[in-house]
Amino acid sequence: MGPFESIFAQGFIWREAAGRPRRLIVVLGMWLIFLPQAFSGLTLILEGGKLWRLVGCGTFLIPIAIIARTTWNYLIEKSNMPGTDQTDSESDATAS
Repeated sequence: MGPFESIFAQGFIWREAAGRPRRLIVVLGMWLIFLPQAFSGLTLILEGGKLWRLVGCGTFLIPIAIIARTTWNYLIEKSNMPGTDQTDSESDATAS
């Protein structure tokens, strides 16, 4: 696999994790990955000059949006699930 395919594969993984997190460990992993980046953005906002405050806003807001989206989607999906012990294929078989 070449470098471009690797980038596309990683992007797909991040989009799937943020868009449809199925397990709590995925949500916790996203928190562990993006929360330090949000803290670095907050540090830039509080300690930097004018330009660094602008950069810090982006560095803070983007990870917070990703964390919020992942957590929100997990909670919505969890509340919509009729039973937590069924897999997707089992629930499709019972619905038919």
